[in-house]
Amino acid sequence: MRATIEAELQQAGRRFEILGCSARGDLETATRSAAALARDAGGGVVAAGADLILGGHIHLPYLLPLTETPHPTRVVQAGTAVSNRVRRDASNSMNVIRYDAAARRCRIERWDCDGGHDAEFRPQPALDLRLQVD
Repeated sequence: MRATIEAELQQAGRRFEILGCSARGDLETATRSAAALARDAGGGVVAAGADLILGGHIHLPYLLPLTETPHPTRVVQAGTAVSNRVRRDASNSMNVIRYDAAARRCRIERWDCDGGHDAEFRPQPALDLRLQVD
């Protein structure tokens, strides 16, 4: 998955850095790395041109605008795809991000599953975003 994302961003000519954070203990290290990269680029993560900030591990899916102007940056938080450990107010869910390098757009789809062994994931309203141009 990481190789696919990197290939797409390189093809689009985007400057990028992918910072992994697979466990809660890694969050502080990833945050410090992101801040250092942004500082070296002359600004904050948003000022450096972030389109999306991806997160996970807290079992609570959401998509929120972090900024609106001059360029929108969105926070995309993953839920829990297949677990019995879900929050009372959040079902199993997953996000699908479809990236179109040529059009400089992406589509963020959230799919929710409301329980049961035979339950299916159902799409929620999607968000189409125009991405920043370098």
